Amino acid sequence: MLNVLKSKPELHSAELALVLYLFHGNISAGVSWVILGLTGRELNLLGTPLVAVTMLCAAIALLHHFRRLKLDSLVLIIIFGFLYMVACLNPDTAYQVSRQNLVQVTLLDCIPAYILFRMCRHYDAIWKYAKVTSYVVLFVYAAAFVVYDVGHVYRSFSAGMALPALLFVVEWLYLEKNRTAPFAVLAIALLVVGGRRSSLIAVIILICIILFLKRDFVLLAAVALVGGALYLSFDMVVEQLYYFSSDFGINSRTLRRLMSGEAMEDSHRIDQWAYVLQLILRSPQSALAGLGIAGERSYMLAHFAHMQLQGYPHGLLVELIGHYGIVLGLALDVLLIAVGPYRVFRVINNDRVAMTVVLLFVALVSQLLFQDSYLQNKFFFVYLAILVNFAVGRRGEEATMFDPTFSVGRRTLS
Repeated sequence: MLNVLKSKPELHSAELALVLYLFHGNISAGVSWVILGLTGRELNLLGTPLVAVTMLCAAIALLHHFRRLKLDSLVLIIIFGFLYMVACLNPDTAYQVSRQNLVQVTLLDCIPAYILFRMCRHYDAIWKYAKVTSYVVLFVYAAAFVVYDVGHVYRSFSAGMALPALLFVVEWLYLEKNRTAPFAVLAIALLVVGGRRSSLIAVIILICIILFLKRDFVLLAAVALVGGALYLSFDMVVEQLYYFSSDFGINSRTLRRLMSGEAMEDSHRIDQWAYVLQLILRSPQSALAGLGIAGERSYMLAHFAHMQLQGYPHGLLVELIGHYGIVLGLALDVLLIAVGPYRVFRVINNDRVAMTVVLLFVALVSQLLFQDSYLQNKFFFVYLAILVNFAVGRRGEEATMFDPTFSVGRRTLS
């Protein structure tokens, strides 16, 4: 970390700004929980300073790398700016409020993440900053777990723990740094206690991708067999884990819901997905063109009002189909989960630096398969920037501009 800061710091302003922009909220939230648990007072000591540092780094990055900004960044801003204007002028109040707020969040919160990643060139600097952040988040959240009842903030707790859990899994399994195994296990354990299922699924997806990339099909088969065995003895394993954690005073939301059989019943994901598909199939026009960006939200809010559910599908694949229609939606699904990743992994096949960063963000964005909306997710727009950098660019030459004094591994562009 210090070496990165000492050597050409102007080259790493974009990388530092990106990591702070994505994860500064996790750090400040963890510190706030620790303070609340120890003093009983709600104090956010780090929120404003971290935001100020993030904005300063972003400003320096723009000054140094403004010429690196490509046309695609401007196109994104114009598209969502136009949609925001349309939403503001639309007389339909439900349409206006839903899309106006959503597009505004995308413009001001998500697109900057895309632009920052497009300015990054030293992906080893991204990894080192993210690694330092992971250590900070892990230890702060562990302290918060000890002194504060994180069950009240389980969503934020699990969302924050996703970064260290996924990063240390990459360090342990892909980079084969066994000394990080205890940190990976601790992060996953805290993730289980938090109970956000999409984050746990992201860890499983990441492990499978790493084993597939390493061609370790024997271990992949072993993981599948262990998973099958755990599935067959699921009730007994959950019961033992629940009683074991209770003996130590650990109140795991996930284990409690698994014990009661409510782990999947309260999510209503299938009901939401089915309703969105019904909406677009009600007419040939909506089936072909979709409902537009956020077009399903006013309908879903009304339909699921008695359940107090949020008005989006909680699933990337279905949400894209709902927004853009069956043909274009399915094409985007295939592009984002199959064609795009295949092209990226092929371009950076033997470049371990780029691969670690890509694996981390692929795993983070995989949470969208069962959680959140892509229009409100910074990781999705970083993932888009990754696809543009590696999959769309001319064989990746413009994407992997590593400084030889910083990068490790051999570049492979074919």
